Amino acid sequence: MYLTRTDIGPEGSHPLKQFQIGDYKPKSKGILAPISEYTDRSFRKLCASYDAGLVFTEMIHATWLVNRNPKTLDIAKIDGGPTVYQLVGSNLYDMRDAARMLERQGAPIIDLNLGCPDGELKAMGAGVYLSTDLEKAREIAKAVVDAVHVPVTAKIRLGINQQNINCRKLARALESVGVKAITLHPRTGNQKLTGPSYWYYIQELKQNLKIPVIGNGDILTLEDARFMLKSTKCDAVMVGRGAIKNPYIFKQISTFLATGKVLPDQT
Repeated sequence: MYLTRTDIGPEGSHPLKQFQIGDYKPKSKGILAPISEYTDRSFRKLCASYDAGLVFTEMIHATWLVNRNPKTLDIAKIDGGPTVYQLVGSNLYDMRDAARMLERQGAPIIDLNLGCPDGELKAMGAGVYLSTDLEKAREIAKAVVDAVHVPVTAKIRLGINQQNINCRKLARALESVGVKAITLHPRTGNQKLTGPSYWYYIQELKQNLKIPVIGNGDILTLEDARFMLKSTKCDAVMVGRGAIKNPYIFKQISTFLATGKVLPDQT
């Protein structure tokens, strides 16, 4: 059964206590998602100025980084903000070495991309395609966690398709090797960005993990963020396309959670 946000009742309330990822304490629960060609240094800085608790880089190809590809080096340049540096790849040694490079440069958090459905990643067996091999995904995550001292997180989807939903098994495997937080985009790889996102699975993951769970998918307004936090009990919300349209959404989220005040949209 595939439940959407409309299947989740409004009952309950979300605790407003601060969450943390390892020893890192984001200042708010609104997080900028990684989006290729969008979440560059300038846009991350803008969203951070509007109180985004964390801002994700565009995905960084681990093999290209260790081979010092100029464009990849530029994407991976440390900016000093509340930035999570997201690695994608399927080669254990490149992922490990790329994580070490990022840590040496000053990255505060490193994220593993196990959710991107881009076709270019299929031949590599990376992104959401890596999530189909639980043992390999676990081994890569363990290698990265063991290689660095900063927190390692992961962004995942439900699975490759609706016949192979494995997000709970994947998340538990990642948690078991020391991953400090999981972001769930509750669509399958085959869905990409179409169709509903099944928020029920965020709620389910939160009930089954001890580490923070960040909810992602169809957060376009403050009301969406409020509803996801309340209904799924997730620790934070990740905003992608909604932030491109309205980066001020992070100020709206942080202000509401701190004071209960609803800030109007900005033009």
